[in-house]
Amino acid sequence: MNARTRPSSRACSLSAVLLVMLPLTLIRAQVESPPGMRTLTLEESIAIALEDSRSVQDARYALAVANKQVTEARGLAMPTLSANANFTRSLTPLESFLPAVIFDPTASPDDFIAVRFGADNSWFSSLTVDQTLFDYTVFIGLKVANTFRQLSEEALRGMAQQTATATRKAFYWALLTRESLRLTESSVARLRETLAETAAMREAGLASDYDVLRLEVELANLEPRLRQAADAQEAARRNLALIMGVDIDDLFEPAGSLMEIDIETGQASTPESQSLLTVVGEPEALALGYELILEQSLRDRTDLRQTRINLELGRARVQATLSNYFPTLNGFYSYSVTAQENGRPNFFGESARNRTSLQQAGLRLQIPIFSGFKTSARVQQDRLAADRISTQLAQLQEQASSDVRTLLDALDETIYRTLAQARAVEQARTGFGIASTRYREGVSSRLEVVDAENALRQAEFNYAQAVFDHLNAQADLDLAIGKVPLVDDIDL
Repeated sequence: MNARTRPSSRACSLSAVLLVMLPLTLIRAQVESPPGMRTLTLEESIAIALEDSRSVQDARYALAVANKQVTEARGLAMPTLSANANFTRSLTPLESFLPAVIFDPTASPDDFIAVRFGADNSWFSSLTVDQTLFDYTVFIGLKVANTFRQLSEEALRGMAQQTATATRKAFYWALLTRESLRLTESSVARLRETLAETAAMREAGLASDYDVLRLEVELANLEPRLRQAADAQEAARRNLALIMGVDIDDLFEPAGSLMEIDIETGQASTPESQSLLTVVGEPEALALGYELILEQSLRDRTDLRQTRINLELGRARVQATLSNYFPTLNGFYSYSVTAQENGRPNFFGESARNRTSLQQAGLRLQIPIFSGFKTSARVQQDRLAADRISTQLAQLQEQASSDVRTLLDALDETIYRTLAQARAVEQARTGFGIASTRYREGVSSRLEVVDAENALRQAEFNYAQAVFDHLNAQADLDLAIGKVPLVDDIDL
């Protein structure tokens, strides 16, 4: 660098001071929580999601509809009672012509006499009871409705499990992005401090322009990551709010820290972080082994349970279609009253000479004989649909076996990785201590301390990433085996 392009010492010192003071103020504003910010634990977040999630609410409505369909199906087997009444006023009397010989044998065969039928007023009322005695469609329909309700109940359970799992994973992601922001803020703050010290040392002739330039370049590369980390944390918080079903502008932050968790001992330094380890469906998955976990998955996994119920529903539909071949038998009873009167109507007066009643009871048998092969074609369609569901069930069982094995391996790998990263963090801390000591003794440069600190920050983030991957694998495994925490403990 020549004299013309080289900045003055005073300008370098002033820029270094500004680089330290202004950004540190911005970082302090980022770290401090806004007024009204509340802290939510993992259990509270899942409870809110299960109560307010749009997907869970939709599944509840579907179950309510299924319950009403069962009531409707039961009603088909109940007797029906109906009543009707009508009143007719004849504005023009009804007349008909009859041969006159009926009334006068001496009349000509070609003569007719007008005869009036009916009265000015007529009234008719009836009460009818109809009871199904045998209708196979009704009984199968009730079975189909009950099976569909079971499917809706399992669908609600499955949606609750998926929502709880999505909340857990979004909660972990929010913690990881917050950890990334914290480490990036710490690195930027320390680098700015180092830049200011190195600029001052250059004034005293103890550092070169190259040392300052290197720090400025490193700071220029690191500062955009601070903005990216802050944006990523806010996006993770909004995503968590969206899954929980709360306003995305709601002021809250997740409780706990990934860095406070020790996977090896299963302990954490704070109760909030400890809950991240205790909100687990099957904490002893690795100890139980593949065979027992697979057995539990095949029994309790929600997509398998829904498919089994779907298969039962498909077979019931085949029976419902076959019921069209069966006869139906109904019993009925009716009571009717008819009254007629001329002039002003007075059907309910003391005189009953113009009223008559009728009672009837009987059986109604209907036998299907031929329907143009529609029923047989429909039966074949329903059977093929049931066969498809059976094939899907076999495929899902194979998928469950693969998922369990993959997730158990992933869980084991993340445990191994967290232990390795924990050792890396200890080694990085030791290296940072050695570099700091060497710098204080004057046998190394400040840049060596910066490099050691960067290595420590990276090791800490790698540990947080390993803990995040472990918790994520546990959440996926809980969902895969159908044992999601907090879901079965509440009334859906």
